[in-house]
Amino acid sequence: MQYHKEFLPSTIKDWNFLDFSIRESKTKAVFKQKLLNAIRPKKSPYFGLFSNAEVRYLTMLRLKLSPLNAHKSHHNFQNIDEFCTVCGCTESTEHYLLSCPSYRLSRTTMFTNISRIMNEDVSILPPSVKVELLLYGKKEMTFDQNTLVLKETAKFIKKSKRLDSM
Repeated sequence: MQYHKEFLPSTIKDWNFLDFSIRESKTKAVFKQKLLNAIRPKKSPYFGLFSNAEVRYLTMLRLKLSPLNAHKSHHNFQNIDEFCTVCGCTESTEHYLLSCPSYRLSRTTMFTNISRIMNEDVSILPPSVKVELLLYGKKEMTFDQNTLVLKETAKFIKKSKRLDSM
């Protein structure tokens, strides 16, 4: 009998790839909790956002499940390439939030407002840090500051209407 395509060999491989601390759990409940903690994405707060639309926009970008072409291409949508129709760059979250020429004016307004909220010039931050700030806020800021930053991001997204085209 051949077992290489059966359940048992794949289960053994998966078991062997588990972290030692998970495999050595004393009870089934502890094992389950450790396994779930290892595979679940960490919860990210939405601070003071209560609008379903604002939360939906941020969630789509956080999970890379938006109508942006790079996200669609990654999930194998048919007849979709990952490039921006305006400038030809890969239409990723970073491109959309930081550099697409279509949203230059709205982006400038957003960054001006966020710089005021944070009392620092956010334009000098590295791109990955800016994207992280726009989607998740920043641990060092207060709850109210984070709320205002995420609201500015949501305003930008809403004004662009790019994520409404599903």
